Amino acid sequence: MRDPLGRAAAALAGLIIVAGCQAKQEDVAAQIHKSLSAAAQQSQQSNDYVGAVNQFRTLYERDPKSLDAALGLVRNLRFVGRPEQSMAVANEALAAHPDDAALLAELGKSQLAANQLPAAIDTLNKAIARDPRSWQAHSALGIAYDRKEDHAAAQRAYRTALGLSPGSAAVINNLALSLALSGDLDAA
Repeated sequence: MRDPLGRAAAALAGLIIVAGCQAKQEDVAAQIHKSLSAAAQQSQQSNDYVGAVNQFRTLYERDPKSLDAALGLVRNLRFVGRPEQSMAVANEALAAHPDDAALLAELGKSQLAANQLPAAIDTLNKAIARDPRSWQAHSALGIAYDRKEDHAAAQRAYRTALGLSPGSAAVINNLALSLALSGDLDAA
């Protein structure tokens, strides 16, 4: 007969080895995630949006509940001209993060890129309701109103965005364009 103490020691050693392997796998997975995240951010910053889409998609597939991966994928799909795919990912991610203002704003921008103006305006207003300090959502709302030819509403949105982000060149340019479109060339 085998020694019961020897069997317990062997079982304990086996558990320690399994736990050590699992810890190593978790460390490797964390390192892969960190590397992919850094590569995705670098791709986006260097305007390699196709590369960013690929990296963010991998991150999102590995962890569909990751808000950062979802936001990056949604944004970069829009940047490469795939607003329908961007909207699909945003809607999927909103199931896990229904109240996230940044995700709602990205969905609204994707709807705007797909020329779905009523939906974009509604979604951007929801994003603003959740985060009134998001100058990007206000600016995107201004663009949507300009496309709808409601220049007064657009200019209010741009002015709000400028109040939140003074000196933003993109918002200043959009406001000037909106003023010109509404016939106020002097103010533009």
